[in-house]
Parts: sequence; structure tokens; C-alpha cells
Amino acid sequence: MCIRDRFSDRVKVRYGNMCLVCGISETELLIGAHIVRWADDKSNRLNPANGLCLCSLHDRAFEHGLFTLDRKLRICVSNDVSSDSVFGKQLWKLQGKLIRLGTAQPPGERFLAEHRKRWSRNGAAKGRRG
Repeated sequence: MCIRDRFSDRVKVRYGNMCLVCGISETELLIGAHIVRWADDKSNRLNPANGLCLCSLHDRAFEHGLFTLDRKLRICVSNDVSSDSVFGKQLWKLQGKLIRLGTAQPPGERFLAEHRKRWSRNGAAKGRRG
């Protein structure tokens, strides 16, 4: 098992093998995703606090800044997401909703702050419709 797989498995277990955004629990569709990218923070590559359990669709959306999480762990959709698209309609329905954390330890705020900062610099993930 490679290092990334170990990280991913730890993160998935930490969050009950369920997407924190939509609740999907099919393991084939789940990813233990980095909040701060692997390439950007070598010292926290294996830190489970730098991870979220997401389905493959929400992983890609998070990775590309289509949404982020605020300090209270609410979903903040980017203004760049069209509410006219099929995916956009679904994502905007989640705006302001808490992730499905349950009793799990929350992700590290410093990692989430870095994610918000990265995407705010790029003009995304502001969390309100334009």
C-alpha cells in the first residue's frame, strides 16, 4: 500500500466512510482528499486533519474551488458555479449547510483557512451568488 492510500484510508475511516457533503457511503466512490494539496504542504501530507472524506464528484469540486468550508464547517459555494447547470443547482442547494461530521473530529481549521485563502485569491469560493 502506498503512502497516499494509507492517508486516504485513515481519512475515510475518520469520517465513517461517508461523503461529508452528500452522505454517499459506497466505498468505490469515496476519496480521502487533501484539504491543502499534497504538493503544497509536504509536512502535512499524512496528517488526517488535512483531509476530508468526499465522493469523487465533491472531491473534484472541492479541489477546483467550486466550494469550500467556512469556520463553522458550512458549505460555501463559489460565485463561479452557475445555478443554471445540473451540478450547480444541486451544489447551490447545499449552500450554508453543515457538513455531515457526526461525532468525528473536525478537519483542521488551519488547513481549511488555507483552502479558502487559495480560492479567494483566484476569485472563487466566496459563498454567495453573484
